[in-house]
Amino acid sequence: ANTLPQELQLFKTLQRLSFPMNKMSGELPEFLGDISTLKDLVLRNNTFDGTIAGRFFTGSTQFTTFDISENKFSGNFPNAIGRKGGMVALHINDNDFAGTITASLRGLGNLETLRMGGNKFGPSIPSELAQLKSLKELSLQNNQLSQSIPDELFTMSNLVSLDLSGNMLTGDLFDGAWETSTLESLVLYSNQLNGDIPAALGDLDSLQSVSLAFNNFEGSIPAEICNLPMLDTLVADCAGASPVGCTCCTGCCDPLINICFAS
Repeated sequence: ANTLPQELQLFKTLQRLSFPMNKMSGELPEFLGDISTLKDLVLRNNTFDGTIAGRFFTGSTQFTTFDISENKFSGNFPNAIGRKGGMVALHINDNDFAGTITASLRGLGNLETLRMGGNKFGPSIPSELAQLKSLKELSLQNNQLSQSIPDELFTMSNLVSLDLSGNMLTGDLFDGAWETSTLESLVLYSNQLNGDIPAALGDLDSLQSVSLAFNNFEGSIPAEICNLPMLDTLVADCAGASPVGCTCCTGCCDPLINICFAS
């Protein structure tokens, strides 16, 4: 099997370890957490498995990039991740992680991209994620999240992309002033969100793509959203037995028959 050799720990000036798409397997060796010069670990799209030990994030390695996406890792993701305050990119999507999303992520003050989709995290999104003031991308799609979206997420002033699709999220969307003025992409399809779609979305002049389909929203898409200057994609449940009113949607979906079409 193609595993990571123990001899890697002998490289005393190693800064970047990158083996994407190499059919590598086995567990992640803990010595990678003790290479003080290592900044970037990129092992995406292999067949690594096993759990990630908390000790991995208590050693001397000061990760900037930690990308183990598209593997077969499982178990809980360790709380000790919060100790790596210099991390800029954390990509653990498309594995088999479970349990809660650790609130210790708030310790990653320099984090810009957080990708945790395609796992079994649940049931809630911790409000502490809003403390990540540098975060530009938050992707939690296709998990087992089943509670409401914390209002605090809509105070993240540097957020560009928010993807919470493919969960079981419930409740209304935040109806206060959205402070996510840099937001370009909002993806909320395939949840159980309800209530009216807030007109406050129309204050986000950077919005280019909004997907609200396969939820339980009511009423109509506010004119303020239709008038957004950069908007080029808007998809909602504007077809079927109880359609959302929409005069500007680029795509309409019917949740009863699970079909969307261009409008």
